[in-house]
Amino acid sequence: MAEETVDSDIGDERRRVLVTTEKPYTGIAHLKHENGKAIGTGFLVKHGGRIFLVTAAHCLWDRSKGAFRAKIHISLGRDGEYHPFGTIRKKAVDFEVPREYKETRGRKSDYGIIRLDMEKHKLNKCCAFDLEPRTDEYIKSQDLYMSGYPGIPKEQKDGVPGWPTGTQWKIKLTTVTVNKQSLQYRDATTPGNSGSPVYEMKDGRYVAHGIHTNGIDENHTSNKAVRIDADALMKLVKSTSHGTRPQDSPPQQDGNAPNDNHSEPEKFSWFQYLWNMVTSLLYIPLKIVTLLSQSAAPVWKSIVAFFSA
Repeated sequence: MAEETVDSDIGDERRRVLVTTEKPYTGIAHLKHENGKAIGTGFLVKHGGRIFLVTAAHCLWDRSKGAFRAKIHISLGRDGEYHPFGTIRKKAVDFEVPREYKETRGRKSDYGIIRLDMEKHKLNKCCAFDLEPRTDEYIKSQDLYMSGYPGIPKEQKDGVPGWPTGTQWKIKLTTVTVNKQSLQYRDATTPGNSGSPVYEMKDGRYVAHGIHTNGIDENHTSNKAVRIDADALMKLVKSTSHGTRPQDSPPQQDGNAPNDNHSEPEKFSWFQYLWNMVTSLLYIPLKIVTLLSQSAAPVWKSIVAFFSA
């Protein structure tokens, strides 16, 4: 992943998602290479009676090698070191991107899918985005949001998107323009946001309209998302639907990122098991304390100022 730079000239309004176990954040995943290096973001989609993970094609296809990445680790709703739904390990046999992207690497075909199994991968507690074909005018009239996993920023301090590592950040987009192939906006994004959903909230559901693919550079004046074509995605899904494969591996419910050895289950010491249990039990209370302390901060400042006068 490249060094973090903010792709926007209108400021960075992204905010950290404090509770990733709520909708729609449970359906948004941090993607990591088997060597531990961050790749980007993905999100669950349900359509045509199927459920699968959508991301940018360049998160799956290694352009330097002209082949799929060998293995990817998927952590839905990740919040730093907390992995509420474990980690799913997937191999290249379950990845698919358009042939056009493999041949030309064109931005309009920069999308792909990872095949998942609802029961095997225990996805029933995770939010899955809906797909609904809509007109340009309809999409432009809606409040659109994006949420994903920015990479580690150059300035590593609280409040900077991407820090702590593996945290999810959201934003309400403000400058969206729409055409047949893409959604464009000048709101801030950074490397790691690739594959993030651009979506609307509708009647308690979350409908994805775009897949974030690239930021502002010498060739692009706006950040951009590929506009979702449900039929095109379903073609990719069907091309990988060959039944359960021996390469699949179930989620690791230990709450930690897996190691690089996929031939055997990861082994943990008694101390690691105890630590994982304690951190999982304390997660919600600590979040509540954090929220209360943030809301109480102005009050304490006023008290301190009064007695200091």
